[in-house]
Amino acid sequence: MGMKLLDRAKLEAAYITFSTIFDMALANTSVIYPRIATVITDAGPINQFKWLGDVPVMAEWLGPRVIQRLRAESHELRTKWYANGIELDYDDVNEDRLGIVRPRIEQLAQMGPRKIDAVTIDMLINGFAGTLGLTYDGQYLFDSDHTASASGLQVDNTAVTQSNLQTGALGSANYNAAMQLMMGFKSANGEPLEITPDTLLAGPTNQLVIRQLLSAQYNAAGATNVDYQTTQGIVNARINGANAGKWFLLSTGHPVRCVIVGVEYAPEFAELVGWDQEHQFFHRTMLAGAHMKVGFAYGMWQTGVGSLG
Repeated sequence: MGMKLLDRAKLEAAYITFSTIFDMALANTSVIYPRIATVITDAGPINQFKWLGDVPVMAEWLGPRVIQRLRAESHELRTKWYANGIELDYDDVNEDRLGIVRPRIEQLAQMGPRKIDAVTIDMLINGFAGTLGLTYDGQYLFDSDHTASASGLQVDNTAVTQSNLQTGALGSANYNAAMQLMMGFKSANGEPLEITPDTLLAGPTNQLVIRQLLSAQYNAAGATNVDYQTTQGIVNARINGANAGKWFLLSTGHPVRCVIVGVEYAPEFAELVGWDQEHQFFHRTMLAGAHMKVGFAYGMWQTGVGSLG
């Protein structure tokens, strides 16, 4: 008896099973971007951010109420399509060999979130130059001359700039200097922003340093480790090679983080019911795929301090 093509009902049943496996794997994929980036789940194709100026401090009401205008700067995030696909052997599907098919569908599901992870990390790694864009004030994400507004931070009627660029390898002294930088950021009207650093991100080269800084209660000399549990540490394998020494102190508790991820269409399983029978006829395979539409932009530089190592 010759090969019989899967009928429409069989195809639809197979894809329902695949979609369920896909959704389960998607929900259980381990990624860090939701922890370190601001995620906008209802993004459009083009998103314009009109950054609000600082809300004036509360003061005694002696004259007209102080009104803060919208800031002059605007920032744009554009979403793009991402997609992948795989071939599934006809016999594996026809004979319900889920043990063979399942791992490929699960890997298909994992590629979307992992791509978002990869670009998010790339945004940080490339934040020392304008390779992937600039912040709303026209500077690199990590730079020595940021301005809190178009006119710059005013201190004693003098315009000054602020730096979120730390110099040197990861260690207690540079870690604490970075914390001091972030906690010292001020608004355009000179008020402390009170941003609290809570996450230290680095690559495998610095994994031992992170453990010594944040997980050891005592230092090598036996004295109390003052850095113990001051932030949470994250080691990510994508910070490697020429970028291995880079490290980042982040404030993930702030609503607008260093990187913004705009999701117009979340990762989803792609069905090919119907005309897929032609593919079966010629190739004895079925096609499965996934796609998403997401975009990336830099957010508030004040929520991150970066070092080249």
